[in-house]
This record gives sequence, structure tokens and C-alpha cells, in this order.
Amino acid sequence: MRAHLLGTLVALATWQLVIGQENLLRNPSFENEVVEADWKGAGFLMERVTDDVYDGTYAIKCSQRDRGLEGPIQIPLNVTQGKTYQFEGHFKLLNGLQGKLWQTFKIVLQYTIPGVPNLKTYNIALSGFGTPQRGWFKVEGSMAAPSVEFTEARLALRGPDPEVAFLADDLKLYEIPEDSSWRAQSYQNIEDHRKGNINVMVILPSNLGNDKAEIIVTHKKHQFAFGSLVYDYLILEDPMSEYFKLFKYLFNWATVQSYKWKFDASNDPKNNPDFTRAFSTSDRLNSEGIKVRAHSIFWDKETNSPQYVIDLPDSELNAELHKRVQFMMEEGVNRVAQWDVQNEHVRNHYYEERLHMTNITKELYQHARAVDPTVPLYFNDYDAAGAGTITQDLYDVAMEYLSQGVPLDGLGLQSHIKEFTKPSPSTIWQRLDKLQQTGLDLMITEFDFEWSDVIERADGFEDAVRAYFGHPGLSGLVLWGFWNNYMNTPNEELVRGDDMEIVEPGQRWACLLKKEWTTRVTRDLQVTNNLDMRGFKGEYEVVIERNGVPVQRDTFVLGDQDAWVPVFMTSDTTEITLPEPEHDYVPECISHRAQRSLGKSNHLGFEPDLTCTTRGGQGWSGTNEDDFLTVTCNSDEVMTSCFSVHESKKYTRKGEMIINEAGIYACKAVNGINSNGGVKPFARCCKVEGLSCEYMSAGPSFPFDGAKAEAVCNAEENRIPVGCSSYSQYPESDGSYPNLTSSSCLAQSGAPVLLDPKLRSGSEVWAACCSAPGLECVVKYSGETPPIKGKHRMVACDPGWALTGCNVFAEQSNAGGAKIIWKNGEDNCRAFMGASLGGSDARGAKAVATCCRIN
Repeated sequence: MRAHLLGTLVALATWQLVIGQENLLRNPSFENEVVEADWKGAGFLMERVTDDVYDGTYAIKCSQRDRGLEGPIQIPLNVTQGKTYQFEGHFKLLNGLQGKLWQTFKIVLQYTIPGVPNLKTYNIALSGFGTPQRGWFKVEGSMAAPSVEFTEARLALRGPDPEVAFLADDLKLYEIPEDSSWRAQSYQNIEDHRKGNINVMVILPSNLGNDKAEIIVTHKKHQFAFGSLVYDYLILEDPMSEYFKLFKYLFNWATVQSYKWKFDASNDPKNNPDFTRAFSTSDRLNSEGIKVRAHSIFWDKETNSPQYVIDLPDSELNAELHKRVQFMMEEGVNRVAQWDVQNEHVRNHYYEERLHMTNITKELYQHARAVDPTVPLYFNDYDAAGAGTITQDLYDVAMEYLSQGVPLDGLGLQSHIKEFTKPSPSTIWQRLDKLQQTGLDLMITEFDFEWSDVIERADGFEDAVRAYFGHPGLSGLVLWGFWNNYMNTPNEELVRGDDMEIVEPGQRWACLLKKEWTTRVTRDLQVTNNLDMRGFKGEYEVVIERNGVPVQRDTFVLGDQDAWVPVFMTSDTTEITLPEPEHDYVPECISHRAQRSLGKSNHLGFEPDLTCTTRGGQGWSGTNEDDFLTVTCNSDEVMTSCFSVHESKKYTRKGEMIINEAGIYACKAVNGINSNGGVKPFARCCKVEGLSCEYMSAGPSFPFDGAKAEAVCNAEENRIPVGCSSYSQYPESDGSYPNLTSSSCLAQSGAPVLLDPKLRSGSEVWAACCSAPGLECVVKYSGETPPIKGKHRMVACDPGWALTGCNVFAEQSNAGGAKIIWKNGEDNCRAFMGASLGGSDARGAKAVATCCRIN
């Protein structure tokens, strides 16, 4: 984890910065004579000049400034909700201030958001080391516009200190389009960079005979650092607190921030510093196999320095800084896995400005390395990954340090996603690409995302986590807390309340780490004693069972090199005691991603009894991928279910979905690849007085076998799921079914059909959520078909009940679809087997009927 030599660049980045062609700023180089038509300024002198320009004929000069925020403002600004933008501009300081080393430039975006007092202000670009001697220099950065409605946007040029005059020229603001392929690319990158090859060769004993012998290879801990800030007191509780137990389940790294200078617990901090709490917390974490990031030796800001340090005379300050380095680094040996030596230095330069020493932070890094030659030293700052405000400045600082031989090993990237904004995965990658060029280790150190709606927050949170794990330049992702009881900002938590409920963002985190991004392989040793496999990097356990009894346990580590693991199976048949299995806090992965309503359909008739008819599409769709057919109900009917079947009963159909076309609801069946046949949609169309249906959708689910997407009906309106539908972009769905207990429809993802890691999709789900006076429903299942293509099973409703929904569900197999047929004087839901996955776990398909009546 030590820094690479300067000039050794990591050539793993695959994302190029793509920006729109249109400069969204008016009069960006001040060439138009009437500047005031496009740029506003108050309280200072703003004038066009020709004697000193960066490009073209004119530049703008800003002088007679008596406030730091005074600079040109463009109102209104043509930006769009939720889009991401790149700013670039050139600036020149015309004077400095006596005794001041550097000036800071800030380019800000401001928005008027209904219901939010005052303007919301976000830094889009910042440069913290401006001097007159630099001449013209570039300031650049990127930032997402709010993902909520705003009524006005503006861009303002801010910074430097009062009485400092500056020039500005050649300003640009471009949209950065989001790359819609980022998720598929993340699957590929995770396969390529987070996994490795494993070969396990088992040397069998001579006395095995016909005994059943199995080997189970299980991934136990990631090499990648998944961590969080910890609350010290709950780590130190004895016996182990529920907080610590849950922390161990969710994370393998921890940030201990009580190393900060201001947390010194001593009554005499200058002569007898006391960081016992930080040290004890680190020791306890280490004893449980959790690595520690120590945050931080310095925070180069006056308000975050101890009062006694602020009160020191300048003649003593430098020595005190070095004394702290010596003490903390000595105490950190064999205790700390990473040190944040300096925190937020791009913006803050308290020690440098006070001592008038430009190199003091560099000297502190040199001192830290001298005390401990091995522990990685990090430079920690914010708005370089989740936002791109200082990405360029941080890159420049890192390259300067490396060129001067400063022992810098990594960059800590805080990634606090700003209020009202959402993560932009492909732009995050572009920023990381830039920082990866330093050759330094990159770690997301303080990730959080604030959003009031827990499902929307989970969606944005999951996107960011996938983007970070999918970038090859990162070695870890550490959250800035996970339990709202010990977090300063609301609506950021993974765990909520005194009962420690794991809310949806926390469930997504657990399902990624513990289900999607893990490896567990079981093989019959009588079939093969040589396992070639790919697995996630990290620590592994190997267990051999003989006739169902564990007789041997080994461990190995898969690092950046392939692992060859010889296992000499014992001839001893004595049962061994295995370590206590980890408690699974999130045993089932149910996602409500993109939960949304497509609208409502109401029946205006006065029929007293519930009656239903099936409407089928005309003919079959084409045989090509994404060929489709749709069908609708009659104008006096309400669609209660949408289902489909493949012409050849193959599993290659992508499924069906409910769509809203100009207020008319339709059932759409979609074909998949290699079909050799079409698909046909069916709509179940019903009537009864007061019938009203709202169509809900959610998904996709996680892209692994058994994960679910759930569309939930509105319980306050007494809506019941009377029909369900499922769709999978790369046909890997087990089908869908209603859950009357939770008043929802669920679609379940099956095993991936295609080998390409980018071709993963999970399953989406649609629910017809209906209500009517006296409406009640039950769900009936058929038996399973044999696991043979084309086999079918049927189920009918009991007398007096109407069949409102028909689904196929084929766990551990692939479904060929479902349709309703008239047989034996009643409607029957018939489900078809599409294809078996093979193996001893193969199962058939079930028909699922939703039966309703007016009670």
C-alpha cells in the first residue's frame, strides 16, 4: 500500500470525461460589450480589460472588493434538475495580502428550492493555493444539480479575501451526461478486479471408499475495506454490545476519530496527552480482526485545534506539532492500519499561515515516516469523489508531494453527498480516474448520503456503493457512521432506533457484501477432487464433510495473485467442532428499488358480482430479442393481472409488464434472445361496482439467484395485490407471486443465464393493487411440474371465487410462462416449465392463482 514511484501511473481507468458541446454560460469570455446583461455584480468594481487576458480580446477585472463573496454572478443559469455539470475557468490574482501565503477561489452554484429558506449553495470548483506569482491558473470542478425541484439557479465567482483584486476569463459550464452503461460495466470490473482464480486440489485418503464426501469453500472476509466510523464507548462495552455484534457483521474496517487532537482527555494535554479511549478502542477492534483507520493527527483548521495549541506563541508551535507526530505515531505502531496525517488541507492552512511556512505539512509527513517506516500515511479531504470540487487541486497537491519525495501513500476521499443531490456513478468514476493517475492508494473514508425518503436513499446509496466497489483504483469504502442514534445528520443511517432496525439502505449494504459479493462453492469429492473457481479476494474457509459430518477445516487467503490450495484430506472420521456460524441479520434480500405508481384505473359500472375475462394478444410476437405484443382490456373493464407465455414454452421470454400509454393500461409481453418463437400477453379484465386498481412497480432486484423485488400496495387505501407480473432484461427470473400478508407482489431473480458478467439484470415486478367494497382474496398454488421443458401444472379457484391473477413461479428453474384456460367448466391458471437448471436441486414450475370475491 506504499505509494508508487512518481511517474508510474496505473493504467486501469476505462472512463473518459465526456461533456456536452454547449457552453451553458452566456458571454463566458466577456467579449460582448454589455457585460451587465449576463453578469451581475454589487459592492465592487467590475470592468472589462484588454491589457491582460487569458484568451480572446477581453477579460473581466474585479477590484475594490470589501467582502470575500464579491464577484460576478450569472442569473438565471440554464441547468437541469439532477444533471451533473463541469466548470472550467481561468483566473489571475492581481495582488496578495501582507502575511498571507495563499488565496482560495470558489465557484458556487446556488438554487432557490421551494420550501427551503435561503439559497442552497454548493461549491462546484475550488482552488486553495492561489498566489499572484502563479499568473493565470485554471480552476475546475464538477457537481450535480439538486435532484429536487428548484425555481432558479445561478453561478457565482467567489473567493479570494477582501481587498484582493482578480481577473477572470474563458469560463465554461458543460453538462456531463450520465453513462447509462455504468452498472453493467461495474459488474465486469468487479469480476475482473475484485475476484481471483482459486484452485483447490484435494488429496483423498485411501479409506474413503463409497463414503459421501463434500468440500465446502466459503469466503469469510473481504480483502477490500468495507468500514464505518465507530462509536468508541459501544465498542468498549463488556460483554460485547449488540452494536459491536452488528458492526462485525457489516464491516471489516473501522475509523476511530477520537485520535483527533481536540479529543485529548488529559487535564494537562501539553505535557501529558491522554488518548486512552482511542487506543483501547483500536485494541478491541484489532482483537476481533477489524482493521483501524486512525483519524487524524492534524486538522489544519483553527477551530479544530485544541485551545492550548491556539494559545501557544508562534515560537513554540512548530515544536508542538512535531511532538504530537512523535507521540501518536509511536502509540500507533501495531495498532493502526492507516493514518490520516493531515485532514482537509486543500481548504485549510492554519498552521502554514500562522507560521508562514509553506512546507510544514510536508515536514510532518516526513517525521511520521521516520517514526514508523511501514504504516500507510494518508492525506484526507472532501469533495474530490462524490463531488468534484477539489479533484484537480487534490491531484496537484499529491503530485507536488510525490515530486518532492514526501512520503504520501494514499488519498482519503471523504464523499459526503450534498443535501438534495444524488450520486452520479459515471462521474464518480471520472474523478477517481483522475486521482488514480497519482499512483497512490485511494480510499473512500467518510461516505454518507442524506435523503428523507428511505427507498430513494437506498437506491442512491446502492448506486454509489456499486460505483465505488466497481472502480479498480479504490481499496476501500468507509462510511461516516451507520446508526442514527450516533449520527449528527438525520436520514443517512443504515440502522435506526433503539431496537437497531436495519432499514433498506442497510439491507442493501448487507445483501451486496454478504450475498452478491461473496463466494460459496460445494463439490462432491467422489465426482472431482480438483476445484477450479473464481472467488472474491479475501479470507476463505475450507470444510470437508464425510457422510454429512465435518471432519476437517482449513483456511487460505486469496490476494492479488491466484491461489493454489492443496488440501490433504484426513482419514480420520471424527467430527470436528467448527467456529460458531455468523448470525445472518439480513437473511432475505428484498429490494424496493424505484418503487413507483403508474396510476389508477377505476370501473364506473354497478355490477354486484366480480366477473373476469381473459383478453389475449393477437397472434405471437416476433422471434427477435425485444419483439413484443400488447393487449388491453375493454373500456368498461379494469385490468387485474398481466401475464404471458412463450410460443414454444421456452424460458427465453423476458416476461411481461404493465404499461401506461396515454392513460390506457396495457399488458406488454417481451421476447428474449435465441427464442425460436414468439410471446403472447394476456390481460385479466374484471368488473364489479367500486373496483379501483393502482398499478405499482419496483426493481430490479439484486442480480443473484433468490433475490427479490417487491412492489407494495397502498395499505391506507385497502388495496390488495390481485395480480403480479415480472420482467428480466436478461431472462433470469423465477417468476412472480402475490404476498397477501404484506399486500405486495414479489418477483424473484433466478440464476444468471448468460456468462458475460455485464449481462446481469435481476427482476422487475408489477402489482395490480385493487380495492372494492367487500373485496377479499386468497392465493392458491399448484404442485410442481417435473423439471422438464414444456411440462405444466394447473390450479383453479374454489366455487364462488373469481380468478383475477395467474402467475408462474419456478424456483431453481426457468419458467416458460402462464395462461388461463377454460377446463372442466372453470378458469384454470396453467404454468409451463421452461428449462431446468440441472443438478440435484432442480425443481419444476408452479401455477399461482389469485382468487378474489366480494364478501
